[in-house]
Order: sequence, then structure tokens, then C-alpha cells
Amino acid sequence: MSLRGRIRATVIAFDAEVGRGLVRAEDGIDFGFHALDVADGSRHVDLDVEVTARLAPRLGRWEVTDIEPVSR
Repeated sequence: MSLRGRIRATVIAFDAEVGRGLVRAEDGIDFGFHALDVADGSRHVDLDVEVTARLAPRLGRWEVTDIEPVSR
């Protein structure tokens, strides 16, 4: 995992009503995110989708932001 660049992760949880979700990075660490952090502005991301994201400190913990699906 890179603290400077983007990380690669998989979406493991997302509650559209609440607007919160969880990704699991390649090294097994889970990070939360808010629907506003989805880069395309859709405020939605599907489960089990591989994404890249940036780590950002928020309220005393690390979360991910700028979430983009990995092109296949």
C-alpha cells in the first residue's frame, strides 16, 4: 500500500441509504469512505468492484477518497 499515491482495493460494503461504505486494500486493511468520495460524482459503487483510491486523514482515522473503478 502506498501512503503517497493511490491504493488498490475492493469494495466490501456499501449502504446507499446511509452513504457509507468500506473497501479492503490489497494488504487486507479496511478503510471507510463516504458516497461523496466516488470520483465520478454518482455517489454509488457496486460491491466486489476493484477500485483505486487515495488515503486521506479524517476525524482521527484514515479513509479513502477519489474512488475510481479499475478498468478491465
